[in-house]
Parts: sequence; C-alpha cells; structure tokens
Amino acid sequence: MRTRAVMTAMMGAAWVAVGLGILAVQFGRFPVGAELLVVGLSLYLAGMLSALLLAVVRAGMRSVAGRALVPVGYLVFAPIGLLLALLAPVQLDPLARGASAGWYVLVPMVAVAYAGVALAAGLGFTGGLAIVAHSLATRIEQTPG
Repeated sequence: MRTRAVMTAMMGAAWVAVGLGILAVQFGRFPVGAELLVVGLSLYLAGMLSALLLAVVRAGMRSVAGRALVPVGYLVFAPIGLLLALLAPVQLDPLARGASAGWYVLVPMVAVAYAGVALAAGLGFTGGLAIVAHSLATRIEQTPG
C-alpha cells in the first residue's frame, strides 16, 4: 500500500514537471506567483487522479493481456489528459485570470475533470479491448476440435 501511495505522489509530481515544461517550451510562457501555485496544484491533482485510475483499472484486470494493455492505454491517453488539464486556465480566462478568488478554485477543479475524463475514457477503451481479447481467447480454448 505504501508503494502505491509513493507512486501516486511521484506521478503527480511528474505531471507538474512535464506540464510546466510544456507551458514554457511550447507556449512560451511560465506562470508566476499565484498562477504558478494554481497550475501546479491542478497538474498535481490531475496526475494523482490519473495514477489512481491506472491502479484501479489495472487491478480489475484478471488476464495477463489486460494487465499489459491498461498501461499502454495510459501511455496513449495521458498526454491528451495532460494537455486538457493545461487548457483549463484558458477556458476560464474570461473570469479575469487570477483577479477573482473563484478563478483559484475553479481552475484545479476543471483541470482535474478534463484530465480525468480523458484518462477514464482511454483506460475504459483499452480495458474493454482487454476484456474482449480475453473472452475471445477463452472461447477459442474451449472450442472442441
């Protein structure tokens, strides 16, 4: 259990590092002050949620193929979730970036929701493929012949 908590925290930290790096390199800006705190917290929470989703879906897979496909699905859909989490402050820009207290509360909530939806869809898709593959393999094994 302790290992899972450490891995979840490390995944959250990795999302912060990668997300801030993308902001700096691709978009040419690095948040400062309170905006840095809000964006960092948003990415950290989204990263932790993604790690928890990965652990739960992977633990639910009974087959070896399922346990192998779920991390592949995570690697495919994590960048989409990360970019959606980075878009959260842009979506809330009409709220006068950082001018109201509501902005500081809404940005983490929207970032986690965007990233969570993308990753849940991706892990659900790859988990579903793993279940179908396992069912087909079981059926083929049981076919007399």
